[in-house]
Amino acid sequence: AKELAKKLGFSYAYGVLVVSVNKNGKYIQDYGNAIISRYPIESSNIVRLKNVLGRWDFNLGDKHFGNRMALHAEISTPIGKLDIFNVHFDTLVLQNKRKEQVEKFLNDIKSIKTSNKEIIAGDFNTFQLKEKKVRKAFETEGYSNVFGKKFNITHNFIIPFHLDHIYTKGLKLIKHKVMKNMKYSDHYPIIAELK
Repeated sequence: AKELAKKLGFSYAYGVLVVSVNKNGKYIQDYGNAIISRYPIESSNIVRLKNVLGRWDFNLGDKHFGNRMALHAEISTPIGKLDIFNVHFDTLVLQNKRKEQVEKFLNDIKSIKTSNKEIIAGDFNTFQLKEKKVRKAFETEGYSNVFGKKFNITHNFIIPFHLDHIYTKGLKLIKHKVMKNMKYSDHYPIIAELK
């Protein structure tokens, strides 16, 4: 994030989730969430997501399970303050547990937000059944999904998944797109132009 922001001349915020070390305790790499902005980032903080112990595959070896976060940044833009959250929800969580995790997150950020304009985006890890409950939780709080109710494939996998989302509040959607021609990850980039 730091290198990319520097090359673009942008601001950035980065929240570390996990640090990997070798058997001697030497740093290998870290893993987290980033926000990069052409506009100044006034402040940033980490929002820890609720640990939801309810997973259908019971993979106890997943070091990220139950240890997820969202990164928040308050950004000064020409249209005023903007709150952006980059979120990464747990994988393979049972439906009712995902709903619980999302509702707790939406409640937790109420005390953090600084404006009436918000973007919440990232890897929601929503499969078809879970997506409806997640969408309902966001819509109940006044957010709109840039994709509407349309199913979009956002994951480069043999089974079609709509894992990634952009939710907004206080902003008007101009256009959105899933960039399926870009394969730098197992997820396709998703973009939205807002005003």
